[in-house]
Amino acid sequence: MMEMLLWLGSKVLFWSGGLLLLGLAIFVHELGHFLAARWLGFKVEVFSIGFGPAIWKRRVRGIEYKVCWIPFGGYVSVPQLDPSGMEHLQGESEEPREELPDMPPWKRIIVSLAGPLGNVVLAVVLAFLIYWLPNSGAGLIDTRVGAIKESSEAWQAGLRSGDRILSVDGKKIDNWMFLQYESSLTGGKGAVTLTFEREGQIREIEVPLAKEDIYGMHLLDGVFPKMSCVVTKVTDHFPAANAGVQLGDVLRTVDGQIVWDWNHFITLIQQKGENPLTLGITRGEEDLEMEMTPQFDTTLGRALVGLSCRSGSPFMLYKKPWDQLKNDTLLVTRLLHVLVKPKNKQQLKEVTDGMGGPFAILDGLQETLQYRAMDAIGFLRMICVNLAILNLLPIPVLDGGHILFALYEVVTRRKPHPRVVAVLVNAFAILLIGLMILLVGRDVVRKGKAVRRDAEQRQQMHPEQK
Repeated sequence: MMEMLLWLGSKVLFWSGGLLLLGLAIFVHELGHFLAARWLGFKVEVFSIGFGPAIWKRRVRGIEYKVCWIPFGGYVSVPQLDPSGMEHLQGESEEPREELPDMPPWKRIIVSLAGPLGNVVLAVVLAFLIYWLPNSGAGLIDTRVGAIKESSEAWQAGLRSGDRILSVDGKKIDNWMFLQYESSLTGGKGAVTLTFEREGQIREIEVPLAKEDIYGMHLLDGVFPKMSCVVTKVTDHFPAANAGVQLGDVLRTVDGQIVWDWNHFITLIQQKGENPLTLGITRGEEDLEMEMTPQFDTTLGRALVGLSCRSGSPFMLYKKPWDQLKNDTLLVTRLLHVLVKPKNKQQLKEVTDGMGGPFAILDGLQETLQYRAMDAIGFLRMICVNLAILNLLPIPVLDGGHILFALYEVVTRRKPHPRVVAVLVNAFAILLIGLMILLVGRDVVRKGKAVRRDAEQRQQMHPEQK
């Protein structure tokens, strides 16, 4: 009973943490609109985090501040920017408004841009935080192959551990996320041509893809990236601690054999049993070798050296801030390019099938928090970049829509008809809300499938991997 309560408490804690991080991304976006509107003399009526009925609200100097039950968004009600504001779409009573002075288009553009700018500022801050903090875990994954199943199609085609993949179907890649991303955009042809480097020689092979069972995307199956193992725990009085292994050390070799990832390290130690071995590590700029003899653990039924590691995260692919932000930008712009101009219907289907909704974002945040808080910061950085770009799309109800209406006024010297604007905003708002509901429903179904799959896999895992 106590274990169940502790497990439930940890889940509530991580989900709450994920909700706070998502709320932070929304808050800085709306804060950007709020500050710009106040600075330029706009009347602000509501500052809301979330949609739907309010959990908490308070009116201060004529502005209603509130937090609502549905956390996947927010809005700042600025009548001079958006006369048919979001609060009216939620069915709230509309009180008669005072006549307000018209605002020039350039001011409306600045207020609209300020929200995405808030997300960009937060993304930059997070990118520098990852860069400055020691042992952040950034830059541990590139396109080198680590572990690879001998039963996989990639192995049969000739791919091996240590190969560095250079391109997918002729498109150059420089990180593992883009490797799988480009593989999923094959348009349903079921295979990709990989160009890779091995011992200075460039080779090319065709590898069949496997359909992933949760999202239905075609991916390279049985191939895992080379992920440096950073020591996160050293157990006292065990061989690793006695030999001098420290937190932050990077596992490099076991008796000269390269360590590709955490699972590979466990396998190598299992193979050595209770025989002496030499562990190669990297500490800062120095390579060290430490001798130790694994210690048999009667509970697990095997020999241990007494350490735990973490590997790289797909949200921590780069150390330099510019590289982090560039990669996040390329991911979302590549997605938008395929949505607007797909090669064929099958490619469009692959992309839309792989899309997640607000619940998937929240679920991803809480999962990364369970693994490591720094990885959640990388995920939040990526979310901020995505929010900034997506909100600038020229779609009514989004910030880009407001900018489009303002630019129309600049070019034509007249305002778009208020009724036309209201119809477009309301129509697209209904479409976006419907899409959000659809995506949340699909997220929940996928999460159920993932939980069942993980439970089945967990029963087959080695105890130290659980």
